[in-house]
Amino acid sequence: MSSLESAPVERPGGVIPVHAAVPGRARLHVAGLRGNDSLKRALEAMLPDRVGVRGADASTITGNVLVSFDPALPLATVIERIERLNGADHAAAAPIRRRAGAHDWHALGAKEVLALLESRRHGLSSDLARERLASRGRNSLPALGGRPRLAMLLEQFESLPVLLLAGAAALSMATGGMLDAAVILSVVMVNAGIGFVTQSSTERIIGSLRLPQQSAALVRRDGGGVSVPADEVVPGDVLALRPGAIVPADARVIVSDALTLDESMLTGESLPVSKTVDPLGADRRLSERVNMVYRSTAVVGGSGLAVAVATGSQTEVGHIQALVGEAQAPETPMQRQLRTLGYQLVWLSGAICGAVFAVGLLRGQGFLRMLKSSIALAVAAVPEGLPTMATTALALGIEEMRRQQILVRRLDAIETLASVSVVGFDKTGTLTENRMSA
Repeated sequence: MSSLESAPVERPGGVIPVHAAVPGRARLHVAGLRGNDSLKRALEAMLPDRVGVRGADASTITGNVLVSFDPALPLATVIERIERLNGADHAAAAPIRRRAGAHDWHALGAKEVLALLESRRHGLSSDLARERLASRGRNSLPALGGRPRLAMLLEQFESLPVLLLAGAAALSMATGGMLDAAVILSVVMVNAGIGFVTQSSTERIIGSLRLPQQSAALVRRDGGGVSVPADEVVPGDVLALRPGAIVPADARVIVSDALTLDESMLTGESLPVSKTVDPLGADRRLSERVNMVYRSTAVVGGSGLAVAVATGSQTEVGHIQALVGEAQAPETPMQRQLRTLGYQLVWLSGAICGAVFAVGLLRGQGFLRMLKSSIALAVAAVPEGLPTMATTALALGIEEMRRQQILVRRLDAIETLASVSVVGFDKTGTLTENRMSA
């Protein structure tokens, strides 16, 4: 079972296991890691130097660190080492780091929020809104976009068997075997072409499915209600919330008349959430901040006013998008096996070719003749058809999934997907309690 992460309660120096079901691999929440680049660098640089710890990948956005270690090493030992590193850094930094310019808006009164944002209930002036738009930037999220075509093409040449084929072609050309080199290079290009065409087609389909962005937002400017482009909303703008409206920015509610919103896309809760104006405790989690509204959530009932406190990439949706951009696909079993096979071929064929070369010299054969023979043997040892067979099988799998209306973006992901036998879906408990159960 996998576990989706919700933000654990931070305590100074504390390390909380988030997911440790896989031997030798654990995701841990580290108090004070959020927004702390120095602690991130310390964890990633110093943890792998310790005996038994192979690697660490820390995120200052989630406050989590993914640790790869020897399965024989107790998880408690890993946690203890992280706490020691965290303790060394804690003296110089606050236990809980905040994003630059962030406040506990939900813990402040409506008048305090307006004062901090230098705004009023009737909204900003047009001149001040233009100044803030110029200084703060547009209220838009950076497009994730598809992978560049060149990057997708280069990915086809990254596996070790393909690199071995390229090396074999180079050796063939160096020894005058132009025909052999041409055959090997044609195999490499066919392999790359199959993978590139398959992935390009999937990227094109996924790109066509992107939802259109909201075009306009109703705000108060110069004392009256006006409709402005959603990407021109700035902090301090007073948003008019009506049923059917999509919230254009994270905002603090200042007027609520039976206002309810659908926040399922952010919190996973399917029921509408009633909004209030009263300040809340500073320790409330995002799903409990009923005096806040968040970008991309929908108004389903009532009406109200809210003052924008965060726009663009500083919104909660912006942080989620940043996490998506940071995510890296793990290596699949087939990739690991092909890499291992490649290394074995290198060492084994190298040893055999070296032995043939040495025996030939000892038997009085000429140096150049034995060198060509050894190189020819090394070229023959590389399985030219293996990468093409693997790529073709994966491409056929993607086409079959596409016929079932399932899109697979990466060619090598189809192998992992094919090994799935049971899929467990959960929503509320996973996101609000950090527990998944069937």
